[in-house]
Amino acid sequence: MQWEAQKNLHTSMVNPFVKKLEDISYQNGAIGLKLNGAGGGGSATILTEVGTEQILKNKLLKRGFRPQSIKVDLHGVQSTKGDHDYHFG
Repeated sequence: MQWEAQKNLHTSMVNPFVKKLEDISYQNGAIGLKLNGAGGGGSATILTEVGTEQILKNKLLKRGFRPQSIKVDLHGVQSTKGDHDYHFG
């Protein structure tokens, strides 16, 4: 698990706030978790199975977190300019 490796590499990043986030996430359908940032606040990315994201989002809201939903695009970056389509990824 990438999260376990990240915690082992940077042991000081796990505090009671992060531990609460981890516990709530894994108890409510998370299949992956990663902290982002450089120690000045940052954010967490939590991966869930399709269909369970709203349950986790509601639990996090009730515990004082501010989740934001995103969707992963498996087709990469796409841009249209004039008559040409550009696809990256």
